[in-house]
Amino acid sequence: MFVKLDAELTPIDPRTEKITGPVAGYIRFKELIELQGLLGLDPLFIEQCSDFSQQNTLGVWEDYSFGVINIVEMENIFKDRDTIGLYISKNLFLAIEIIDKDYSAQKAFEAALQQTIVRERNIPRILNRFFKELIKSHAGVYYRFRKKISELEMRVWEKIEEDSNFESELSNINNELLTLFSYYDQLEDFCQELAENENEIFTEEELTIINLLSKRVERYGANIRILREYSNQLRESYQAQLDLHLNKIMKIFTVVTTIFLPLTLVVGWYGMNFTHMPELSWEYGYITVIILSIAIVVLGLCWFKKKKLI
Repeated sequence: MFVKLDAELTPIDPRTEKITGPVAGYIRFKELIELQGLLGLDPLFIEQCSDFSQQNTLGVWEDYSFGVINIVEMENIFKDRDTIGLYISKNLFLAIEIIDKDYSAQKAFEAALQQTIVRERNIPRILNRFFKELIKSHAGVYYRFRKKISELEMRVWEKIEEDSNFESELSNINNELLTLFSYYDQLEDFCQELAENENEIFTEEELTIINLLSKRVERYGANIRILREYSNQLRESYQAQLDLHLNKIMKIFTVVTTIFLPLTLVVGWYGMNFTHMPELSWEYGYITVIILSIAIVVLGLCWFKKKKLI
């Protein structure tokens, strides 16, 4: 699909018409190989486009720029990503479908053409709108993840000793944030390379549009950084709560051990098999040991209570 960027978005066929003026096209990789001569594309560009290992990188040549984008879908961040190549020159913008299983990239391209204001249809604006369509599902990413982390934070303070799934859930969130952070970071590099305009394919006015796109991606990246810091703070809070809970348990054990240590001494003392132990034959010996044991427990509890240890 090729269209002239005029008021009517006139469709053109590069097989029968010569491409003049600003043109945008969405093309599959196989079609690109067939049309490379008619489109006047550098053979080196075809070789670069076939290198599917590239990820969100942009190469700059004398009269064009080319990059590959691996698209992250918010619905399933870890699924196999669609891959789109972008060819940008003064008069030609190509979105090259390398992998597009759900046709999301093609739909984004079509929406970019239709939603751009007629008087503003040029390659930078179409490119800007195309990127916005690709990442429009990311608009609510900050609030979505903030809500998830906030819910986990509430659980930290409510029932930490019972929450066995906390670590796995927080780990999943961190993995998703790390993936998005890497994605936005690479997109920032992509946009900054365009904004540097080393091959001078954009005018000063058009560079303003590219800079707006770069700032949008930077803002998304900044939001992810904030969320990562938030999740790290939550992990620290969780660990602090675990330590506090463990300290409480250890304090209880310490109190019990301290109280019963004198009783253990009494048991050990009178458990010795000596012949001459007057208390053993004393009429009130048994009741005295009982009273002594109770007194030790009561005094121990009172002392710990006074020291606010229980």
